[in-house]
Amino acid sequence: MGVRFFSEQTPFRYRGKRLAAGWIAGIIANQYRLQTGEIAVIFCPDDYLLQINIQYLRHRHYTDVITFNYSQPPVISGDVFVSVDCVRRNAGQYGDTFEGELHRVMAHGILHLCGLNDHTPRQQRQMRLAEDQCLAALKSLSAPAP
Repeated sequence: MGVRFFSEQTPFRYRGKRLAAGWIAGIIANQYRLQTGEIAVIFCPDDYLLQINIQYLRHRHYTDVITFNYSQPPVISGDVFVSVDCVRRNAGQYGDTFEGELHRVMAHGILHLCGLNDHTPRQQRQMRLAEDQCLAALKSLSAPAP
């Protein structure tokens, strides 16, 4: 059980695995009072994620994250596919660092596993607020002790 990280068809290797695994488990436990099951975060290029989008969701467009939810509450499990190409573009477009945008997208996928949606404008606002809370939690984890 736990959070694991993989790279598929990309040279990208995520270096913050230990901290991020604890952060993700903390989101699930502390913010949603749920348990962490098997969660895979898979980093991939645009074309890989596009093929998943076409094959499984019947969408013919690029995206930054796709989540497959296998949860059986209270245990949260699933696969979170993250396009590192899209994250890199979005970071530049939104004026964030690659790492900052990567963490936002990872949080977004985990929040979907926890039951949040972003189909309506109201849900999108709630998702953005929840992402900000997740990023604040990560920042507090990685801040040096006083």
